[in-house]
Amino acid sequence: MLVPSQQPTSQRWLRDKGHHFDFGVHFADISAFWLCVLTGKPPSVNAWLAQCCLYVLLMVVVKICITVLIQFDFWDDVRDFILSPVTNPKVEVVVVMLIIPFFINVSILTHIMITSYLRMLVIYTVEFHLSRLWLSRSARLFG
Repeated sequence: MLVPSQQPTSQRWLRDKGHHFDFGVHFADISAFWLCVLTGKPPSVNAWLAQCCLYVLLMVVVKICITVLIQFDFWDDVRDFILSPVTNPKVEVVVVMLIIPFFINVSILTHIMITSYLRMLVIYTVEFHLSRLWLSRSARLFG
């Protein structure tokens, strides 16, 4: 572990701002690099405004795409297929307002959990192999 004066400037800046990374030096270096690239070092209003404008532009594009997709006629067939076993209007409301959103949220949560686990697994694997590579090279140099 490096003493604070030996840490790269980006790590000191992140530490001073209250950002802590528990994934090791490599992840902290990568995160510090992207944080500095995306927000400036120190954070600048221009970088924030550029990101904000890009975000708003992307949200407008997404909303337009969704509006176009909703206009297709096959959604009536999908609705009829899903609600075909239901004849009671009250049960139909329960299905539409509770049951379908429940399954959608469960599928999204499962996806998030799986991808975050895989991302963490990749980070630990890369750090493990980098540390083994460093140890093997240092053993050849000093051994």
